[in-house]
Amino acid sequence: MKTLASLTLAIAACSAPKPQPPPSANCGLDATSTGVSADNYFQKIGAIVCNPSVSCAEASACYSVVACAKAMAQSEIVKSVAAGRIQLQADNAAACLNALAARTITCQPYFDPPPAVCWSALKGTVAVDAACFIDADCASGSCDATAKTCPGKCRATLGEGAACGDNGSFCNPQTGLSCLGKVCTAPTDLPRGKASDPCGVFSDCESGMACLQGACAAPATAGGDCILDSDCQPTLYCLFSLQGGDHGSCTARIAENGVCGEDPTHKNVAILGSECTPGLVCKGFTYDYANNPQVAGACAVPGDEGAACIARPPTERRIIVSGCKAGLQCLGGACAKPPSTGSCGQGNACLTSESYCDTSSHVCTARKVAGLGCGDKDQCLSGMCTNGACGEIVSVCHPN
Repeated sequence: MKTLASLTLAIAACSAPKPQPPPSANCGLDATSTGVSADNYFQKIGAIVCNPSVSCAEASACYSVVACAKAMAQSEIVKSVAAGRIQLQADNAAACLNALAARTITCQPYFDPPPAVCWSALKGTVAVDAACFIDADCASGSCDATAKTCPGKCRATLGEGAACGDNGSFCNPQTGLSCLGKVCTAPTDLPRGKASDPCGVFSDCESGMACLQGACAAPATAGGDCILDSDCQPTLYCLFSLQGGDHGSCTARIAENGVCGEDPTHKNVAILGSECTPGLVCKGFTYDYANNPQVAGACAVPGDEGAACIARPPTERRIIVSGCKAGLQCLGGACAKPPSTGSCGQGNACLTSESYCDTSSHVCTARKVAGLGCGDKDQCLSGMCTNGACGEIVSVCHPN
């Protein structure tokens, strides 16, 4: 179930380093249901869900949309389709594409559940007790596989109408069944709130709407009340005053090269990056824990490895937005990966896939294999430290 949902919902990773409106609805990618096949289905989905909007200035740059669609076309489920463990149901796949394309998708994140027909676009062919790699391989929708038992074996699940919820039994997730009232129930496209309908969160409302004061409504304009950024129009963010209160005010985002983090009111939004147009960071913003002085930054495209950046002196208790992309640090005035050996980087950072920072020696130390002693999960390759010993690595079983 997770595999299918990730294909139809994934969008967060497809952000643009330099926002610009794409020139066409799907950046030149084919998102139509015409000629759908196993070779193009996943990229067609990507062409729809990777591009949140074409009508707002902060929409993803086209090369980012194309990269996102390409990544979806290279996912693990695609390997199983190619190997014949999963069959594409062309008619249902075309209907899924049409249902996705018919939705109103705005600049807000794409959190909608997949249309009901999308669950029947893919059909697992592997029988119970036969070899499998991922849940979607199995006709039952469940593959008992781990890194140690790879491939695994398909296990039995319950069909529509079966009693569920007892003795560890569960419904077939690959067909979208869920256990409602102790009965395996098929998915439906439940209606979502229209304007003025009651709501608890924005996902209770139709795509593109916000949940404002308990009712579905168009996102607020500048100066409107808000709690979350998603309560505001896409070109705005939610800014809270220093005096606190339950609501903030929708405020215009800052474009590239604009000043950000200019006063205490804007401290938190400068650190989080929400003050700038999406895809930009408040480069150079500085806040001193000890003396509380604040230095404004400028909204800028985050730098790749080697790009110039602003470093924080290791002995000073400051927050500085370096201007580097996520996962990189400013070392010697240039964006770089954290070290894997030698002295720890800023904030005791080391290249986490290989090492951790030994805080007593301030040296990057190789992460430990299962069975070795540990004091923290970060010291273990598995990311698990239980009763003072590193645990086994738990990972997915990757399809051939």
